[in-house]
Amino acid sequence: MQHTSEPKLPGTLRLNRGRWSWAVRLPGEPSRRTHALRLSPDSPALPASVPRSIAESCARKMLLAAEGAHGHAPRNAAGSCTVAQAIARYVLAAAEYYAASRGSETVELPLRRLTRAFGGRPLATLTCPDLLDVRDRMIAEGYARNTINHTISAWRCWARWCQDSRLCSVATMQELVAIQPLKPGRSRAPDTVPTEPVAHWIVKRTMAGAPPTLRAMVAVQELTGMRTGELVAMRPRDIERRDDVWLYRPASHKCAWRGKPRVIVLGPRAQNALAPYLGGAPDAPVWSPAAVEREWREAKRAAARSPRRGELATERTDKRAPRAAWDVHTYAHAVQRRAEAAHRADAHVPAWRPYQLRSACGTRVRRWFGIAAAKAILGHSMHGGVTDRYTYEAAEAETIREARRAALALG
Repeated sequence: MQHTSEPKLPGTLRLNRGRWSWAVRLPGEPSRRTHALRLSPDSPALPASVPRSIAESCARKMLLAAEGAHGHAPRNAAGSCTVAQAIARYVLAAAEYYAASRGSETVELPLRRLTRAFGGRPLATLTCPDLLDVRDRMIAEGYARNTINHTISAWRCWARWCQDSRLCSVATMQELVAIQPLKPGRSRAPDTVPTEPVAHWIVKRTMAGAPPTLRAMVAVQELTGMRTGELVAMRPRDIERRDDVWLYRPASHKCAWRGKPRVIVLGPRAQNALAPYLGGAPDAPVWSPAAVEREWREAKRAAARSPRRGELATERTDKRAPRAAWDVHTYAHAVQRRAEAAHRADAHVPAWRPYQLRSACGTRVRRWFGIAAAKAILGHSMHGGVTDRYTYEAAEAETIREARRAALALG
């Protein structure tokens, strides 16, 4: 396998006042100066929350534009785009396409292996056997089949985008998309187990002593089975309060681009957990990280033996203000920290992730009301089989129950 890389980016990338900047002397400039990095000329500067890879892609795009404007020779002697350049442009396009979310991170991560292995090669010379070599190395390193298939899917999407953007020919694209995903039980890559539902007693034990806002968020997700992204994006404007049930219609959701509507039904218990947090502005987030920090500080002060110790225990050392709103990562980290602390205190309480709350809700609904109700709660298509992955325990119980009736009748 040939290991080449993209030429080193000149200058220095740095974070300046929460924004990405690039200190460099570009072609045509008399001296080194600091440039603000942007996705496009009319867009704001990249914030610190944007991954470094996207900032590097913006810098390389700026460098190529400066070289072209001042008649410099292209960096690739063959005159074609390199693999690393094509990946950088794809990540930049993904950052604009997924501007409302952090989807560009999941796009860029699977392509890092191609950048490390073939970054300096012309894109036109990349072949399917090259990708197969990288796939086989992932298998040898012990990656799960689902992770490898997700990586292969990202490679194929990138290849199609390169052809649509005229960075490679149709023949090159067809060569790259020829790699197929691994089949279950047909490769040396291990298969992962489905997401297991978390029991209610584990959730209750874990969230004992947690800030009230975090407990309310976990309770709402456990009772409704909504996705984490739908939970953190809740606004009072999106909730229709009826007499018996409330209807929550997320402003954006996973399948919105398919034209599918999404409505989440909130029952009485979910309403009681949510009601204290609906007094803000209609467009403001329901859940506030600042409220969680305030509740945590109050609990620390109340548990302190003296007022001075309470002040010292809650004094900030990083001097950073809390985020304006939760995202899927900060919420997941907060819950996982509570789960890990509960597991350290009691080995009988296993660690868990917020996504297991969705599986637990779907499993309970399927056991009590059937698969149609589980599909409605989880927001799955009525003709799809995705629900089985979330409710596999209930699906197995249904199979055993129906087979038992037939086995007893047959004798």
